[in-house]
Amino acid sequence: MLPQRSWLTGTFFVCYCILGSNAGLTMHNSLLHGHVFKTYVGIDWLSCAQECDKEDMCFSYNFYSAGEICELNNSGLKDSCNNADNRLIRNTGWIYHEMNSFQVNIQPVMQLSRFIDLT
Repeated sequence: MLPQRSWLTGTFFVCYCILGSNAGLTMHNSLLHGHVFKTYVGIDWLSCAQECDKEDMCFSYNFYSAGEICELNNSGLKDSCNNADNRLIRNTGWIYHEMNSFQVNIQPVMQLSRFIDLT
């Protein structure tokens, strides 16, 4: 019996998330729970927004003006990067703000082509 041979061909892709250029979203009396990666106390709203803008992983923030509490979130309402639909919690005095919408980019990184022996 003759040996069988076949070509194995494939393309590998990399997926990464980037911030888009759309305007943000603000919701009063609401906060995003479970995605806080950094908290600041004793800062105003503008400083909170600036801190989020400085952090690469900050997609949104929760701000409580009465206590001057700023929570930076590593996610937004519609997180395309982990296929999550996050929900806001209603809470008086809190402000939720999403910096920008984000999107997933998929790019081919390598083409593989290899001859294999199936015998």
